[in-house]
Amino acid sequence: MGGGPRRPGQNPHAGRRHDAARAPGTIVGTRLRLGGLGLPGADGARGDLYANVSVQTPSTVSEEERPLWEQLARASAFNPRIKP
Repeated sequence: MGGGPRRPGQNPHAGRRHDAARAPGTIVGTRLRLGGLGLPGADGARGDLYANVSVQTPSTVSEEERPLWEQLARASAFNPRIKP
């Protein structure tokens, strides 16, 4: 590993978008390893960047959105109370 602790904002990839491959059913709290996207080490080779999965849901739903959410709930077999 090496290099000591990093401060926020030190990552040269901060603010950039990267699409990370993730398996269907990935849950909140999963830690993803993005190989070669971390900070460079003493030898110049880039380390790995780790990202934690989080989910943000809307705090309010408009009158137009509500029926769409309800339609999705009826059509989906997903049950958040059953672990994959």
